[in-house]
Amino acid sequence: MKLDLTLKNKEYVSRLFRSVADQALADGHQFQFNWSESMIQQALDQYLFFADRSDSAMSAFICFQSIDQDFEILALGCDPLFRGQNRMKELLTAFLTSARAAGAAVFLEVHERNQVAVNLYKTVGFRQIHIRRAYYKDGANALVLKYSADETTLESI
Repeated sequence: MKLDLTLKNKEYVSRLFRSVADQALADGHQFQFNWSESMIQQALDQYLFFADRSDSAMSAFICFQSIDQDFEILALGCDPLFRGQNRMKELLTAFLTSARAAGAAVFLEVHERNQVAVNLYKTVGFRQIHIRRAYYKDGANALVLKYSADETTLESI
């Protein structure tokens, strides 16, 4: 897996963002990815991306920001064409390995009914630290998760 922290093709990343969002809607999981086109464009201009660039195409991405010495994951997704190939788990594990080497904690929020994501996050070492009640438009809670280098051992892939 070749990893890239730079964005050379914002148009491609924008299409991947939209593809992930469209697939979530098609699967009946609109809560999984509810970013508007303007939010996507703003993210491309303001935030950092950690991406899998294997096979000369980006198959998965993590959109994040740095807060002090820690990181907050704002969005992540995998191209629907690469589903079931562990690309997201591999990318997330590589990201967390980098964070651990830097001594950084990683935070994210996830819809409480997004069990696929919750299971992935727990598998790679996140733990729940808080619940934001009625956080989402559908009234559901957001689970606030944390990965901490000093508390976690990554599972082998």
